[in-house]
Amino acid sequence: MATTYTWEITGLKRRTVGALSDAVVKVTWIRKGVDDSSNTAIIGGACLFDEPSTEGFTAYASLTETEVLGWITDIISDNEIAAMKSNIDRNIAELVNTPTEITSSFPWS
Repeated sequence: MATTYTWEITGLKRRTVGALSDAVVKVTWIRKGVDDSSNTAIIGGACLFDEPSTEGFTAYASLTETEVLGWITDIISDNEIAAMKSNIDRNIAELVNTPTEITSSFPWS
């Protein structure tokens, strides 16, 4: 089964840092895997930016999702991303291999 992996930004925190107004100081995100049968597993995390740089600074209102995702993938190592993928795959496998439980009324009702 093939699994599709995606990133999603779930939150941005911003504040004034020095001369930079509305600088993003924290990004929360999820990494999601969905297999061909729509089984889904998610891992979440956050990246902190204590000292935003004036070089290449983008105003908050002009940020794009692609740009912010680039910040995340610049910070998170390839090994960490591979570990996330392995954890997602393991979680999906557990979903697939878990027997279905049925909740019903009592037989004497």
